[in-house]
Amino acid sequence: MNRSQMMEAVVSILNKAGFTTSRMVQPGKNVYDLISRRDEDLLLLKTLTSPGGIDRSGSNELKVLGNTLSAAPILILPSSRSGQYQDGVLYLRYGITLITMGTFYQYLAEEVPPLVFFIHGGHCVAINGDLMRYRRESLDLSLGAMAGIAGVSRKAIQLYESGMGCDIDVALRLERALGVALIRPLDPFRYSTSLQQIRDQLDLLDGNKREILEHLKTLGMEVIPTISCPFDALARKGPSLLLTSVGSRLDLTGQGKALADISRVTGKESVLIIRGSPRKLNVEGTPVLGVKELKRYPDLEAVLELIRERA
Repeated sequence: MNRSQMMEAVVSILNKAGFTTSRMVQPGKNVYDLISRRDEDLLLLKTLTSPGGIDRSGSNELKVLGNTLSAAPILILPSSRSGQYQDGVLYLRYGITLITMGTFYQYLAEEVPPLVFFIHGGHCVAINGDLMRYRRESLDLSLGAMAGIAGVSRKAIQLYESGMGCDIDVALRLERALGVALIRPLDPFRYSTSLQQIRDQLDLLDGNKREILEHLKTLGMEVIPTISCPFDALARKGPSLLLTSVGSRLDLTGQGKALADISRVTGKESVLIIRGSPRKLNVEGTPVLGVKELKRYPDLEAVLELIRERA
């Protein structure tokens, strides 16, 4: 299917689903090909023949336009049985939702929402954490018992119940054990300013910083990247809030002092995370952890205890 055929197919699906659509005069040479509205749903659609059809610069322009118009930017690829991108799965390309033509058709024409999203190299699903906790407690199952049934840790069960997505096979085991449907459908057209801003900021970070902050997320922390601050992110879980900086050996003293000053004024904890093993465990009053050291602690409480020891 070439771009012209894709465009005609997309417009046909939109029209049948009750969308009003405006086409760009020269599709493919603009930041988007179609702008379409149905009630509160406003979409900026761009068709691609391959994922490489949009670069970082073009995607940033599309996101800026989407934020300005409160519209959801959507990238659409042709469906392919042997391709990397599958029907029924949501992907991200530079922080923009990317779906296949099959997913697009299923959602709008057949009212079948996607259930799976692709992240960190694997397929995951969103689950109803509140229902999972309610059903587990109704059956008088402990976190440990539930973890044994699902084949994961107790900590993972707690994270699922707090709303974190999980592996498909794990979700199916949980559903069988609890006797309820837990997997939530996904809305590829949902527009969220706050979520998009966080995605944008994560996308701007270099690979090292992104890897470290993503690890904090696996510990159950909500990570909010910052761009124009002396630290790289706020990492939060319950009452615990960490001012987090991913450091360089070239300026540990300056970074440590800046974080210590902010911690003193705000009353919040801080941590400086570096590559390799730290030569000092505290720099100017700021605790220092190495990346490998951090990754040895799968439990958040153990990490916080180590940070407080070094403070």
